Amino acid sequence: MRRVLCVGMMVCDTLLFPVPADVLERDSVSIQTPVTSCGGDALNVAMALSRLGAETAICGRVGQDKNGAYIQTACQEAKIDTSGITVSGRQSDSSHDLVPSGRWTAVYRAGGAVQKGQGGH
Repeated sequence: MRRVLCVGMMVCDTLLFPVPADVLERDSVSIQTPVTSCGGDALNVAMALSRLGAETAICGRVGQDKNGAYIQTACQEAKIDTSGITVSGRQSDSSHDLVPSGRWTAVYRAGGAVQKGQGGH
């Protein structure tokens, strides 16, 4: 069995759908209940490799917030070794993805969990 360490960004994605193509020009729209999901380059790869049966570990930083807790729980449920995750005092990185039919728009919020500085790498 292959052993893989994924290092990098872990993001908590919130999928908002369905939205009309002109959503950004409107005052408000109705959507279904938002769906929370994992994202970020390292986390996407770790999740995929774990599903394929690889022994997977992840190394990165999340914030001490509900998004960071979600990411850690999702990794543990996927049987990904989380011993390389550091929890910082900053917020986790997150994105809110607007999902209309045929197109995808992401609104990304850098929480600072992966930035240098206080509590940074």
